[in-house]
Amino acid sequence: MMTNKKVYIVIVTYNSMKWMEKCLKSLRASQYPLHIIVVDNCSKDNTVSYLSEQKDVELIVNKQNKGFGQANNQGIKFALEQGADYCFLLNQDAYIHPDTIEKLIETHLQFPSAGILTPVHLNGNGAGLDPYYRNFVLPTSDAFLTDACIGEVKRYYDVDLVPAAGWFIPKNTLEKIGGFDPLFFHYGEDDNYMQRLRYHQMPIVMDRQAFIRHDRESTVGNAKVYLNKKNRRELLILASDINYSKGYIIQKIGKQFFANLSLNFFYLLGRKFGAMWNFFGDYWYLYANRKRLRVSRENNRILQKNWL
Repeated sequence: MMTNKKVYIVIVTYNSMKWMEKCLKSLRASQYPLHIIVVDNCSKDNTVSYLSEQKDVELIVNKQNKGFGQANNQGIKFALEQGADYCFLLNQDAYIHPDTIEKLIETHLQFPSAGILTPVHLNGNGAGLDPYYRNFVLPTSDAFLTDACIGEVKRYYDVDLVPAAGWFIPKNTLEKIGGFDPLFFHYGEDDNYMQRLRYHQMPIVMDRQAFIRHDRESTVGNAKVYLNKKNRRELLILASDINYSKGYIIQKIGKQFFANLSLNFFYLLGRKFGAMWNFFGDYWYLYANRKRLRVSRENNRILQKNWL
């Protein structure tokens, strides 16, 4: 299946030499022609010099780390200016299969109202599911789990959540929803984007016949980065969720605050003053950013090219 649709791959890099050659090799082996955009977030290794030598790569170099979401927005904006019909957001440590893009275009033709099309995310060696993908997707798709148990698995399934390591986004979605919200620097921006899709009733469709491999196992320190300021990030994800009213969110955050307040008594007994500071600091951060949150919620309720 070949169409005249222009597909732009957008990859955000930071010290990516460990994976970049393999990632680009997988893209070059695609059965569907691709345009490759790489946005580098101020790498300290040889990533920029290596990518500068790749003639089929459009390289954008940031002088500072702008975070995952904003760097992706740079790549998406450039792709749209070049006439992209689709943007495929791919992690630097992920690799596509030769037929991945063709399969996802087929999926979009079947589900033209979909906000995001997602392949199945395998682990680095392709022997099983990527653990984050499994934890995100399977609990949100009763239909898939049911069909798997009774031996009647279909090709396509609606899912509520999917990691942004491999998002195939149609131009229509980007024009109506926009890019990632600048409220989030690293982690949480994908949760927020999916909340916005849900609010505007644009489903996420998984194609069970399309695959990427996510070499997360070799990403040293990934878990540590994810856990850093986890509570603050989850508060921000909740506070920015336009599917809920402001009153409901305030009530829920208030209940959570007082439910966890007792923990600080034990922190005090254990002289864990750093943990106490972090606890109160997370809620203060939310209050200090209340104006940004208000602007975010107002903008994201409107169908427009937000944040691009």
